[in-house]
Amino acid sequence: MSTPSRVILLLLAILSLTVMPALAKPQIAFEKTEVEFSDIEEGSQQVAKFNFQNTGDMNLVIDEVNPSCGCTVAQFDKAVKPGEYGVVTLNLDTEGIVGYFRKTATVVTNDPDQPFVTLIMVGETLSAVKVEGGRRIELNGCLGQEVTAQARLTNPKGGVALVAGVENPMKDYCHAWVERDADGKSYLLKVKAISDRPARFAGQLFLRVPGAPKVSVWVVGDIKGAFGIRPEILFFGAVTEAKLKGAARSIELTRACVDKLEEPILTYDKEKFNLVKYWEKPGEKLLLVITPNPGKLPKGAFQDTITISSGKFVFKVPMRGTIY
Repeated sequence: MSTPSRVILLLLAILSLTVMPALAKPQIAFEKTEVEFSDIEEGSQQVAKFNFQNTGDMNLVIDEVNPSCGCTVAQFDKAVKPGEYGVVTLNLDTEGIVGYFRKTATVVTNDPDQPFVTLIMVGETLSAVKVEGGRRIELNGCLGQEVTAQARLTNPKGGVALVAGVENPMKDYCHAWVERDADGKSYLLKVKAISDRPARFAGQLFLRVPGAPKVSVWVVGDIKGAFGIRPEILFFGAVTEAKLKGAARSIELTRACVDKLEEPILTYDKEKFNLVKYWEKPGEKLLLVITPNPGKLPKGAFQDTITISSGKFVFKVPMRGTIY
C-alpha cells in the first residue's frame, strides 16, 4: 500500500472516532453530601434531606442506602430519569447520642463514575440535663474506705434543672442518689461504692427528667484490696505428662492499698498443684508460678481454686484446664 493511501486510511479512522457518540450513562449529582445539626436535644428525631439530580442521559438507579449504624433509617427515590430530581432522606434518632456525633450512609448507584456516595450527618446534642465534667464518674479507692464521687447536674440552657430521680442497675456495687444543691438551680448526683470485696465494675445510671428522655451517666469503679491480682482466672489449657514443662502459669500480686506487700497465705490442693513463689520486687510484686500435676487430676476438664489471703483481704482465683 502506498504512503498516500495509508495517510487517507488513518485520517478516516480518526474522523470515525471523533463522530462516534459517547456512551449513554447515568450521573448522580448531589446538592450537598453533608448536613450539620447544632444544639439539638438528645432523644429528639432529626431528618436530613439530600437532594440530587440525574445529570446523565440514562436512567439513574439507587440500589440501596446503607447507614453506618442502626441509628438511621433511609428512604430514597429508587429510579430517576435523565434531568430529573430525587432525594435521599435519613431519619436520625439521637437517643443515647452524647455530645458530638458523625453518622454516615453509603448510597449505592448504577453511576459508573460514582457507584458509592457517602452522605454525612454531623452535629452535637444537648441533654435536658448537663452533667458538669462529662457523663462519666469514676469510683477509685481501697476496700474498707468510704469511696464516693459526685457530679453537678445543671440546665444546659441556664434555667433551673429538673431531675426526678435516678435509676441504678448497679445496686450490688454502688448507691446512687440526687440532692438539690444549695444554689436552688442545680442538683448533685452522688455515688458511693458498697462492694464488700475488691472489684472492678462499669455500668450506667439513668437520670429521670420530667418530660424528656432519660439521661445516662457511666460509672466506672475500681475498688482495690491490699494487692491487685492478675489474671483473675488462671487457664492452663491442655495438659499432658509429655508437655508438663509448658503447662506452668503465673499469678502476679502487686501492692495496692497497703504500705508493704507481705507474703500472703495461700490455700490450694498441694497434691494437685505445685507452686513456687518469686519476689520480683520485695514488698511490691510477687509471682506465684503454678503447675498442675496430671497424675493427681482426673482426665478431662477440671476446675479448682487457689485462695490468697492477706489480713482481711481474701481473693479466690479459679483455675481451669483439661488433662489428657
